[in-house]
Amino acid sequence: MSTERAPRLSNRGIAASHFLLVRAHRWFNMLNDGTVGSISELARNEDVQRTYTSRVIPLAFLAPDIIETILDGRQPIDLSLDRILEAMPLPLAWSAQRTILGFRARKRDPIPAARFAAFCADDAR
Repeated sequence: MSTERAPRLSNRGIAASHFLLVRAHRWFNMLNDGTVGSISELARNEDVQRTYTSRVIPLAFLAPDIIETILDGRQPIDLSLDRILEAMPLPLAWSAQRTILGFRARKRDPIPAARFAAFCADDAR
């Protein structure tokens, strides 16, 4: 993959990127908190195809730096949300996501705050 960076996306491209990434997080939260009981119910409520919801929800698990880079329009030049959707299912490991999607590897991923807090709570017992 090219290491060149894409120019900032047009307003339309940014809006589509933001919409899809926000939708992924919202849908995952709806499933997680029990607002809907299944992907099928979610798809019916949102008036979209079940396969579409199944492809979009995993975007909620992209590495935070990947999401930030996409939202800022600084993703690798050959990376689009369509390409990410075509690469599904992506691994949950952020380092593997970066490799597959053409981002530079990071030395270490930071421990997410929730995992760190849970670790500390378990350690205190």
